[in-house]
Amino acid sequence: MAAIHYSRGATVRDNNPETMTAATFEDFAEAVLTDRAKAKGLQYIAAPFKVNGDGKTHRCKEGVLASAFIALDLDGFAEPEDWHATIAVRQKSQGFAYSTYSSKPNAPRARVVLAASRSMERAERLRVSKALERWLEKEVGDGCIVFDDSVYKAEQPLFTPPEQAEVYR
Repeated sequence: MAAIHYSRGATVRDNNPETMTAATFEDFAEAVLTDRAKAKGLQYIAAPFKVNGDGKTHRCKEGVLASAFIALDLDGFAEPEDWHATIAVRQKSQGFAYSTYSSKPNAPRARVVLAASRSMERAERLRVSKALERWLEKEVGDGCIVFDDSVYKAEQPLFTPPEQAEVYR
């Protein structure tokens, strides 16, 4: 697998994120999982963005570059056990997951980041993410997972783990 190119913003309002590169998906996972947020709404990752005439990247749909990872934002589960089933299924793919600020033991919430076999443009990433959602529902159970599909858009911020996050590799 080739290097993973991504961007990292400092806060939810940071529309000029820094372009980052990890040599491998494992290095990417390590970078994201150790970049712990001290408060909600701080640092995030997203797809990389092209540099505009002003010398800056701009987090917008028109500036998105191809990326070799897919993100899922799991906003809830029908039963807490469905989270454990989701983790078991997720382990069939190369990736990592972590609990979010809103996660509670009886109401888990999480983000999942999976390696793609190659870089994908925004439109393809949207299609593949939706297909992945359908596959995961089939594996865990229809209606067992509440998905926030906004993160299927490559420009959407995906917040890094909070300091107290549970991590799954």
